[in-house]
Amino acid sequence: MTSARPASTALSGLVLLLATALSGCGGDEGSAGPPSSEPSSESSSESSSESSSAAPVTASETATSDAPDVPDGAAAEAAIQAYFDAMRAGDAAAVCALESENYQLFRDNETGQACLDDLGNNTAQPVWADPVVVVSLEVDGVGATAVLQPNAGSDAQATMALQATDGAWRVFSFA
Repeated sequence: MTSARPASTALSGLVLLLATALSGCGGDEGSAGPPSSEPSSESSSESSSESSSAAPVTASETATSDAPDVPDGAAAEAAIQAYFDAMRAGDAAAVCALESENYQLFRDNETGQACLDDLGNNTAQPVWADPVVVVSLEVDGVGATAVLQPNAGSDAQATMALQATDGAWRVFSFA
């Protein structure tokens, strides 16, 4: 995988992300942490490449959930595909629109303009598969966890957590 970010920075970031995620496990309801990855009734094992939209997919576009403004599994998968479409194109505005503020803070130490200025978000990254294979997808309330095969020409798997924010799925973590 070719990236504009140094490998040591990416590795440090992954370690910090895992430490942050683990620190949220088992805490009280008021504690901060990543979205739950407990099993749920919605899952998908096929990929979809229909969405190339840069904007987050909202609940009103795919609502099937009983809860208002909580997008469903199809919307989560569409957001995943849109995120990787934007990464392949080097479309920083689309990448940033599909990321949670927490993810941007983790990666860039601030949100907004720092995300837009990130060289990795402004550089086309053809290493990502088109479409990304979604091996599994679990939706649990306002959190979703997907196991992906994101790299072109490789069966290597990665995990992406998504968070429903303002009725749209946004990337919360990716490792």
